[in-house]
Amino acid sequence: MIKFSGKKECQLVLLHGGPGAIGSLHILAQQLGKSIGVAEHIQTKYTIEDLIEELKQDISPLNHKVTLLGHSWGAWLAGLFAKRYPELVENVILVGCPPLAEHYVSMIEERRYQRFTLEEKEQFQTLLKKLGDPADENKDEALHCLGSLVEKADNYCLNPELICEGKTDGSMYDAIWQEASQWRQEGKWEKIFTKINCPIYLIQGRYDPHPIEGVSEPLERLEKIKKVYEMPKSGHSPFSELYDSPSFCELVIRLSEPLHKNDK
Repeated sequence: MIKFSGKKECQLVLLHGGPGAIGSLHILAQQLGKSIGVAEHIQTKYTIEDLIEELKQDISPLNHKVTLLGHSWGAWLAGLFAKRYPELVENVILVGCPPLAEHYVSMIEERRYQRFTLEEKEQFQTLLKKLGDPADENKDEALHCLGSLVEKADNYCLNPELICEGKTDGSMYDAIWQEASQWRQEGKWEKIFTKINCPIYLIQGRYDPHPIEGVSEPLERLEKIKKVYEMPKSGHSPFSELYDSPSFCELVIRLSEPLHKNDK
C-alpha cells in the first residue's frame, strides 16, 4: 500500500523501519510533501521476498525512477530493492541503517545498555524473548513497548510533535527480522549492497547506537557510497529530533532531486 503527499509528481518513496513500525514515517512524509512529491510505502507482507514484490507493485505504476529513503530496517529493504530493480531507482538514502556485518552488532547492544537503567535492560531482554516466542499472542504490544524503550536509548533529543505513534505489527517484526538477521550472519547484506549501482547516500545521527562505520566502511572501500552525512544532534531518527529535523528535511529534499543534481 502507498500513500501520497504533496502536489508534485512523486520523486521520493519512504520505507519505514521496524520491521512492523507501520506509519512511523507519516509525519516526515507530510513535512517533505510541502516541497516535493512523496509516497509513504506501507509494508504488509511477512517475508522479505514478498515485501520486495509488494514495493515493486506500488512503484512500477509511477513510470519513472524514484529516490528511495529507507529508515532502519527500511534502509536494508531499499538497498535490496535497488539491487534487484535498478531501472526503478534513481538514488538510495539510508537513514539509521543497521550495520551490514554481524561483528558490529555487539556495539549496538553495548551503547544501548550504557543508556538503560538495570530495570530497562531486564525489560528489553524480556520483550525480545516475547517477540521471538511463537506461542506469544501479544506481539503487537511487546513491539510497542520495545519501541518505546529503544526510542529513549537511541535518540538525542526528540521533538514530541514529530513522533509518530502509528501501528506496530509484532508478528511482522518476528518474521522479517529473523530472516533479515540470519542474512546478516551469513554475510548476505554486505554482498547485496556492494552490487547496487545507483548513488547511495548515508545519513546517520551521531548519537545513534548503530555504528556508522558498520555501513560506511565496507561500502566506501568499494566506492559505493556517494556521500556520508552525520547529523550532530541526532540519534537513530533524525527526522524526529528537536534540533536536526529541519536540516535533515532540507538535505533529503536536495538529495531527492532527479538527474543527480545533489553533489554539493
